[in-house]
Amino acid sequence: HDSVMDPWYPLGYGDPLQAAFVLAHYGQMSGHNELRTLIDMITFNPASALGLQDYGLLPGNRADLCAFAAPTEMDAIRLVAPRKLVLRAGKVVARTEPAHTTVVWDGREEAVDYLKP
Repeated sequence: HDSVMDPWYPLGYGDPLQAAFVLAHYGQMSGHNELRTLIDMITFNPASALGLQDYGLLPGNRADLCAFAAPTEMDAIRLVAPRKLVLRAGKVVARTEPAHTTVVWDGREEAVDYLKP
């Protein structure tokens, strides 16, 4: 998904997680194995296609990773979760403080996170 506000797709912002979210819906890929395929499509498969060596979370590999504000991979796709922390070669290159949503009902305020209890 390389369209970033261009004539072919003016709504894009180059986010592989958002592309996985859209494909999960329009490609009807919401089963467990299909969601695993979507995760692989935005993690291992691109690294493999580029011929990168020593990728993945293994001892000795370069520390390039994104930590999502979601407890599971499925929740990361479902919520198009913000990246709490992004590392490149072990160095912080980006941080995001996730938003906090509060619902007001009958005079009471409660925090909502859209995760299963």
